[in-house]
Amino acid sequence: MPVFGVLPPIYKKDVILNMKYEYFPKRRTEQERRELNEQILRLLQSEACEQAGVTDEDIFNRYTGDGGLHGLRRSDYENYNAFSAAKKELENGQFFTPPPLCEMIVSALHLSDTDLAADLTCGMGNFFNFLPNERNAYGCEVDPNACAVARKLYPQAHIVQGDIRDYAPQTHFDFVLGNPPFHLRWIMPDATVMPSHQYYCLKAAKLLKPLGILAVIVPASFLADSFSDKGAIRMMESRFSFLGQVMLPEHAFSDSGVDGFPTKLQFWQKKSTAADWTSKRYSTDCADIYISSGHPGFTRSLSWSQRRSLQAIGTKSFWNWHSSRPPRALFSIR
Repeated sequence: MPVFGVLPPIYKKDVILNMKYEYFPKRRTEQERRELNEQILRLLQSEACEQAGVTDEDIFNRYTGDGGLHGLRRSDYENYNAFSAAKKELENGQFFTPPPLCEMIVSALHLSDTDLAADLTCGMGNFFNFLPNERNAYGCEVDPNACAVARKLYPQAHIVQGDIRDYAPQTHFDFVLGNPPFHLRWIMPDATVMPSHQYYCLKAAKLLKPLGILAVIVPASFLADSFSDKGAIRMMESRFSFLGQVMLPEHAFSDSGVDGFPTKLQFWQKKSTAADWTSKRYSTDCADIYISSGHPGFTRSLSWSQRRSLQAIGTKSFWNWHSSRPPRALFSIR
C-alpha cells in the first residue's frame, strides 16, 4: 500500500481561476497533521511522490508545517513565559498563511505578470499559489523542510533556504507579501534586539523599489499605541507611507492550531523622491474585515465586495495607486 493510503480523498468542488492549486480547508488534529507532514517529507526526500500517487495539489492541501505541533504542556513549566519561550524555540514562529487569506490579499493588490513579488519568510510558499507569474516570485525560508515543500510546489520560483537576515537577492521588488514570525527576539549586527515582525518590515523597505507595496500580517499589538510605540512608528514612517490596516478574524489561523490570536493586515508603500508624490503618516485606526461563516477557520467563498474592502481600506493614496500606477521609471532601481 502506498504511504499515502491513509489519507482521505479530496473532494473536488468548483475550481477558482488564477491559482495554481485549488485549496480545500480542513481542520485536522495535531496527530493527523504530524503524520501527514512526516509522510510528505518522507516522500519528498525519497522522490517517491509520483510512485505513491501523491500530486502537488495533495501536498499543498496537506502539509501544514510545525506551527501548533510543539507537543509541550503548560503544566511542565514554572510560568507562562517559560512555556511560551519553549514553544517559540520549537516552532520558530512557523504558522503558514491560510490560502483564502493569501488569495484575498493578492486579489486586492492587482499584480501584473511583470511585477516582481517576494515573501521574505515564505514557508511553503502559499502566497505564490495566487501570483500571476511564478517566474517572478522570490522567497526565503529558514526551515529546510518548508523550503523543500515550496520548491516542489513552485519549481519556477526563486526560493532560497536561509535566514531572512542574510537574504540578499540581486534585484528589488514591486511587492513584498508576508506573514513573518511573531515576537521572536532577533539580535541585529549592532547588538540591538528587534522583534522579528518589525525586522521583516525594515528588510522589506531595503528590498522594495520606490513606491513598492508591502502587505504584511502582524500581531494586532504592533504599532497599536501612538505613545508607547512612537519609536517604532517613526522608524516605519522614515521608510514608508502608510496606506491602511484591517483587523483579521481571530480564527484566521485555526487550521494551524491557533485560535483567538488577534492579528491585522497592514499596507505600506515605500517612499519615493518623485516631486508629485507625498507620504502619509501612520494612524492606529484599524478597520474590521468580515469573513462569511462556514468553515471553522476560513471560508473559501469570498465575495467580490469582501475583496474590494481590502482595496478601498480608507486611504486615498492606496486607491489612487491602483487606478493610476506611477511611471515604470520609478520601479527601475536595482
